Amino acid sequence: MVELVRSCRARFGAGGAFLVGGWSIADALLTPVATRIRSYGLDLSAHGDDGVASAYFDALLADPAFLRWELDALNEAVER
Repeated sequence: MVELVRSCRARFGAGGAFLVGGWSIADALLTPVATRIRSYGLDLSAHGDDGVASAYFDALLADPAFLRWELDALNEAVER
């Protein structure tokens, strides 16, 4: 996963913080991966990350649309 992110960011990522620059469907696909990396506490540097993959996954988790969804899901879970 680290190499996939590094490769895509190097080739296509100059236009923004997401996998191919601007937000795309690829980012929607990888957002659940980012949540698992966070919840499992994975250290991506132990898997060869030079900071590029970590920054990318951090950008996904900081995206306002994701944060709204996460808050809504949390509120819904609390209401049950």
